[in-house]
Amino acid sequence: MSMGIEMVLRSMRYKIENLSDKKHYMNEKGVVIPSVTEIIGKMVHSDTLMYWSNAIGLKGIRYPAYMEKAARIGSEAHAAIERYIKFKEQDESNIPFLGFLMWYNHLIDEGHEVEILASELQMICLWFGGTCDLIIKIDGKVYIVDFKTSNHVTANYFMQLAAYKYLAENTIGIDIDGGVIVLQLNKKVPGFDEYILLADQWDHAQFIEKAQTAFLSLVYAYYCVTDVENRFHRAFDKQEGGKLAG
Repeated sequence: MSMGIEMVLRSMRYKIENLSDKKHYMNEKGVVIPSVTEIIGKMVHSDTLMYWSNAIGLKGIRYPAYMEKAARIGSEAHAAIERYIKFKEQDESNIPFLGFLMWYNHLIDEGHEVEILASELQMICLWFGGTCDLIIKIDGKVYIVDFKTSNHVTANYFMQLAAYKYLAENTIGIDIDGGVIVLQLNKKVPGFDEYILLADQWDHAQFIEKAQTAFLSLVYAYYCVTDVENRFHRAFDKQEGGKLAG
């Protein structure tokens, strides 16, 4: 199924303009392309998010300020983990980092052979790009890991990981034969929850494949929708009450 979607994508000739995501990429043809998170953020919407934002508003919490704080916590956690991986520097004041360290040390204490292959790795194909948090080999098998400091794990995270798996296998030739992991890091006390899909378990592998197909379908829809939006803005003069431009 993923191969069929890929063939459709290869037939596209759309040029994306005015990307809303601050972080975007440039493919091998010099064309600006969206990030994995840009595509998922634009194409997948949930009423749950709206209800939640209304709920915190009723508590007197400003949604933009809340999201800015959440993003800062996530960025600081990623930076602390990256410093540890590169320089073995430990930030004892960063609680999510301490959760990561607990997870990493737990793997070693359990007797697993662990090798970090890459961290904060940027990968780019023709239609989208992304930066995965961690590619790690555990007992000879390769896993992609994504760190999350959010309170809830959603299906969107596995579409994101499936997209990174696609990029790893199709752009840099790394076979993700172990699986994918969402590592949820606690923000209040050091701790973690591990959500893992194993490549050698049939139902898990089917989940990963379905998530990848779903993401590639979103990529196609993203380009189609954005193309329609761009054509609309070029065709209509909004200053004249929606009349055709020209």
